[in-house]
Amino acid sequence: MRARTLELKVAEAPTVSGAIDRVVDAAQHVVTDQLDLARLETLTTARRLLGSGVLFLIGSALLLGAWATLAVAAYHMLEPQLTPVERLLVIAAANAVVGLCMLLGGVRAGKP
Repeated sequence: MRARTLELKVAEAPTVSGAIDRVVDAAQHVVTDQLDLARLETLTTARRLLGSGVLFLIGSALLLGAWATLAVAAYHMLEPQLTPVERLLVIAAANAVVGLCMLLGGVRAGKP
């Protein structure tokens, strides 16, 4: 078994310009790494927002369908008591009250 020798080539003395070059090189690597990390975080956030946006749209469509079904059910439940125009007015008034309450709640939630 032969022993291997390792020769190190060391510069005679480090210079200030060499040290500055190494600092600049290290700083460039840090900035590059930070930009890569920011790009990765941006992609991750965009994917998460896109997924939640799709779920929001699907949920909104289902709620709209449920609301329309409830309006039709209310229309038929009021059939014996009211004329068709009166039934539509009652349903429209109920929708207006619920919508106004939601708008006011949104305005209050948006205030600091």
